[in-house]
Amino acid sequence: MFKTASFYYMSGTGNSFKTAVWAGEKLKERGCKASVIPMEKAALKNTPPSADNLTGIFTPTHAFTATWPAIKFALKMPRVKKAPAVVIACRAGAYYGPLPLPGMEGTACLIIALILLLKGYDIRGFAGMDMPTNWLAVHWGMTEKHAQYFYDKTKREITAFIDTVASGRRIFKGIPSWIMGLALIQISFMYVIFARFMLAKIMFADEKCTSCGICAANCPYGAIIMKGNKSKKPYWTFKCESCERCIAYCPEKSIQAAHSYIIILCWIVFGLAGAVTSQVVLPLHMSDNYITATLFQIAYTLGFFYIGYHILFFLTRFKPFAWLFSHTTFTKIYRRYHQSDVTLRDLKDGK
Repeated sequence: MFKTASFYYMSGTGNSFKTAVWAGEKLKERGCKASVIPMEKAALKNTPPSADNLTGIFTPTHAFTATWPAIKFALKMPRVKKAPAVVIACRAGAYYGPLPLPGMEGTACLIIALILLLKGYDIRGFAGMDMPTNWLAVHWGMTEKHAQYFYDKTKREITAFIDTVASGRRIFKGIPSWIMGLALIQISFMYVIFARFMLAKIMFADEKCTSCGICAANCPYGAIIMKGNKSKKPYWTFKCESCERCIAYCPEKSIQAAHSYIIILCWIVFGLAGAVTSQVVLPLHMSDNYITATLFQIAYTLGFFYIGYHILFFLTRFKPFAWLFSHTTFTKIYRRYHQSDVTLRDLKDGK
């Protein structure tokens, strides 16, 4: 039995946080002191893991793998000798009509577990947990009724999982999922090194924004800055990790994803890509300089997104353009989602 537990989480809308809280509550019933800590506030040097402390990493799933903040956090974990650890990946459970379907964590647990294993941790278990899908920049948020189904399901599963680990047994769930994740590893890799930066440049605040700064103050990665001379508006930098905290907790529901802007920008970028490819990328491929060609394509695309986002930010400072962009995006009509009993303070401070 463990004396203490340190559960580290990345969470934007409360899913990973709540899963870690449920795990901690179960351990507390067994007489174990459990702490639930946001990754961005963890002081690992001050509390090095030990044999009687259970370390847990709770991460969302992005593009069938662990998030970059969770991977980076695992890489920073101190080296130990046989300190017990578990890995939990919250995946996107969804409803399709009346039918609830599980998500797929892919290689999320596997990658984190391998990193910890190489650092000397004793991996006692890993599992994917279905929580309400929450990519609010792309689709509707869940109703309370549908979300409650996944809350109840995951609370039962994480309780059983922790019970098993606390009893001294090992449990590894989702092996078929990580095998499928390995088949999709190219998508996961491109997301981590490329696509996540593009997604950082699709958010903006519409004409309802009051310049309150709540989004910037509560971004766990300091990815949002307030810019402007008179009325400051949120500006998303490349540090954004698409955790969706800003869009989920905006009191005015003014934060939107610029879908029409993305369509136009992609048309420009990839329309020009043909000319660029024929002049630069294709010759590099023909000379077997595949790495150089790929790096050029990434830099070329991100450069356009960076410039285009400056234009978008400038235009949305004028009400007619802010209104136009906000009424040509699906997020204007989307239901916003976050855990109803999880506050911004909870996410920032842990438990």
